[in-house]
Amino acid sequence: MNTDLFIPGVSREDLTIIQERLGLNSLSELKKAAKGRKIRKLAGLGSKTEMAVLRGIKLLEASPEFLPSGIVTDFSKMLIDKLKTWPNVSQVLIVGDLRRGCAEVNKIEFLLETDDFGSLSNFLLELPGLKKEIIREKDVISFSSALGLPVIFHLATPFQWGTRSILTTGSEQHVQALKKITPTLPLTDREEKIYNKMGLSWIPPEIRETGREVQLALEGNLPKLIDIKMVKGDLHLHSRWSDGVNTIEEIIQQAIRLGYDYIAITDHSQSLKVAGGLSPQDLFNQGKEISLLQKKYPQIKILKGIEVDILEDGSLDFTDDILNSLDMVIASVHSYFHMSEEDMTRRVVKALQNPYVKILAHPTGRILGKRTGYAIDINKVIDTAVAYNKILEINASPDRLDLRDTHLQIAKTKGAKIAINTDAHNLEKMKDMVFGVQTARRGWQTIDDIINCWSYEKLEDQLKIKK
Repeated sequence: MNTDLFIPGVSREDLTIIQERLGLNSLSELKKAAKGRKIRKLAGLGSKTEMAVLRGIKLLEASPEFLPSGIVTDFSKMLIDKLKTWPNVSQVLIVGDLRRGCAEVNKIEFLLETDDFGSLSNFLLELPGLKKEIIREKDVISFSSALGLPVIFHLATPFQWGTRSILTTGSEQHVQALKKITPTLPLTDREEKIYNKMGLSWIPPEIRETGREVQLALEGNLPKLIDIKMVKGDLHLHSRWSDGVNTIEEIIQQAIRLGYDYIAITDHSQSLKVAGGLSPQDLFNQGKEISLLQKKYPQIKILKGIEVDILEDGSLDFTDDILNSLDMVIASVHSYFHMSEEDMTRRVVKALQNPYVKILAHPTGRILGKRTGYAIDINKVIDTAVAYNKILEINASPDRLDLRDTHLQIAKTKGAKIAINTDAHNLEKMKDMVFGVQTARRGWQTIDDIINCWSYEKLEDQLKIKK
């Protein structure tokens, strides 16, 4: 098996399964298998994984300048695991845009703590996925990689670790704002010491962007951002009933392992035939299954839901009486992406005005590296959500991250409430919540803003779920 194969957006575990079960050793063989629809037939994978393989290969063939940060994470974690095996490296930290949670990156950067700069280069050359050395300076070594992005290793001794981590994490505006207070940052082993010497609290990497955060830290006005431990549930999940891989029971068991208090099963509605959308009868039958499973798993609340398509005219794919029978109605656009901004905005606003819609999923429709999103007046959408007490989604799928950070900052000023959902189609993707949380942090979101950080009782009241 070729262990040097890397496909952005496909986990090492899934790639290993594909290679072993289909006996594949090259990118061309993988591409042929995916186009021949062989991957979707493998147990535990499905069509979404097959599509991810094709998309990842297309990205590699295009040699893009940027890649979605979420889909290079698996590659980065693999390198970290290998780096930790070298005894002369004491600490490893992802830095740069990736540490700050930027949606897309054009390089992968690490900070390594070591006193042995001399022999490090030879060790790095042995790491899988790295190709040739392209830069070697006093405290920086850079390589080309199998992903097409440069991989940069910044080196630091123990006593300068904290300083180097701030400088290599950035952003440039953040560092310049710090230097207005102290023109030369003192050398220390911990970031906190530098911030404290300036009279600042430690500033989370995700908001080290414009320099405004430094002024707020000076004033003692930094918000307490949410973190992954605060998340209590996932309200956008797909099962085998539509285009998901797993049974509802398997999803419930995974949610319990993740420590969730509640989930919503939200398969696709009938018009999305390509995704096996549910008919009204399917939805009724699924509801009966969920009722039985709720009795079996009383420790977690299982909401009966649907991801209902917003049709071209803004009407919804199911009648109001069907939507009224559900606990959770998520509305989303999956068609007619090329409408004018005025028409698309009118379409989405009309859907938000439906009394049974609770959440607007992936509001701008962007697919990182593929589609910028449809033309829409996001300010009007946010205003409508606030006026009609609707929730806007951060879709945590690494190729979406929609709403984006800048839209979240606008939403916060307008008082909009947010749900971070994975839109997972298999159990492994339920772990993508971390990417949504990172995006929320970049959007300055707190526990008061994110409804699935709330208790079920508070969520039930906010969404007016029938008891």
